[in-house]
Amino acid sequence: EELRALLGEVVCRESDNDTPEATARSPGRIGRHYAPATPILVVEEGEAKALHRLGPRVGWIGFGAPPRPSTSSGTGRSGADAAAWPAAHICMPEAPHLYEARLYAALHEMDEAGLAILVVELPPDLPEWRAARDRLVRAASND
Repeated sequence: EELRALLGEVVCRESDNDTPEATARSPGRIGRHYAPATPILVVEEGEAKALHRLGPRVGWIGFGAPPRPSTSSGTGRSGADAAAWPAAHICMPEAPHLYEARLYAALHEMDEAGLAILVVELPPDLPEWRAARDRLVRAASND
């Protein structure tokens, strides 16, 4: 969008050397990009109410405080277990450029925390957040 605003229509042409082997040389073109070893579950805003059921070693990256777990889940977990969720959390900046600057460091900080799983709230599905969303989906990919 920024290039179009400055230059007009942008045309990308495929390289003569655009083979799978050549594509793999560019880290940004592979499926799982800059991913921590800890499995990542990406969720949309509001989808995290019952995630405390994932267990006690869950990390949360999102906007603001982690969501309050639903304690009436019928899973047998006590309110104390739910209250201890998540084991670690990082509150991310709400400006796209600041979020993008902080993202990989946040992922790797959580990776070093010895968590079983990392839940990441996706940024809004808006053009200015497209790059951050793409990076998170790639980091969570199994490819």
